[in-house]
Amino acid sequence: MTSIIAEIFHKVQKIVNYYEEERKTYTAIMYMLVSGLFFILSGTFIKKITNVSSMQIFCLRSVCSFLINSSVIAVKGDQNIYTKDREAYGLLLKRVLFGFIADYFFVAMLKYLTLGDCTSIVMTYPIFSTILASIILKEHFSKYLIYSIIFCVIGIILVCKPPFILNYFFDSYSHSQSPNIFLGFLNGLGFVTFLSFSIVTTRRLGGKVTIQVLLQYLYFCTIFASTLFIMSSGDEIGSYVTLNNIFMIIGTGFSQNCANIFYNKSLFLEKATVVIPLSYTQVIFSFLSDVFIFKVAPNIFSIVGCLFIVSGSYLTLKQ
Repeated sequence: MTSIIAEIFHKVQKIVNYYEEERKTYTAIMYMLVSGLFFILSGTFIKKITNVSSMQIFCLRSVCSFLINSSVIAVKGDQNIYTKDREAYGLLLKRVLFGFIADYFFVAMLKYLTLGDCTSIVMTYPIFSTILASIILKEHFSKYLIYSIIFCVIGIILVCKPPFILNYFFDSYSHSQSPNIFLGFLNGLGFVTFLSFSIVTTRRLGGKVTIQVLLQYLYFCTIFASTLFIMSSGDEIGSYVTLNNIFMIIGTGFSQNCANIFYNKSLFLEKATVVIPLSYTQVIFSFLSDVFIFKVAPNIFSIVGCLFIVSGSYLTLKQ
């Protein structure tokens, strides 16, 4: 059975390799679109999980992703899952740490905001990563960065909907949701900050390790750290085990792993300025998920704020 699966995998791999070599740009674009769909699918599964803390979801999702990634490595026959390059190893550990913190903030953010609002805030990461790259990697930045910051700040204010703004337009606005929105914003700020650190660290890695190696380290360290946290806090996972939660956790683990693979492959094949703008389709996917799955219609503030954020992030790429 294993040999049959391996044979099918290698045949598919040949087809994929052909498109990656002969139609590189087209394939990179498709990878980015597919990764966006899987990212939103992962977030949708997380929001469907009930009575489970953010850290528990984080841990269980990483377990599923680790098993899936291990299976891919086994089928590919890739034995080079370790690196002897000390510099690469140090950068790899930093990338894992930043990725771990960023992923936790993302899971926590989903508890407080709609999927559409979460995705809108996530889309500010090109600005944060550009600022960090200019400081750490000494990369040049142009006047577009200033415009980007202004656009994204306006967009975040509209997406987070502070009470003082809504009270100006609507006297009947309720403050009941404002604490949750503020907590969601703080988690979103933490996510884009540490995601930007991880992106800069990935640039410094410069392809010294494969995607599977990077993901394997990330998942393993995430499982270890989150398990220690859960054990120290005294949380019990067993009481929350239901068929719905099991299915959703497997779904988010599979979706997240696929999203990571397609996203990184897209960046390996084509320039960021070509493929990153296509990641903004996640905003469309997230709003569709809110409307058709969670029955939450996006309001005018979220839509306008989203347009500001996407425009600001696109201006960042023009430099």
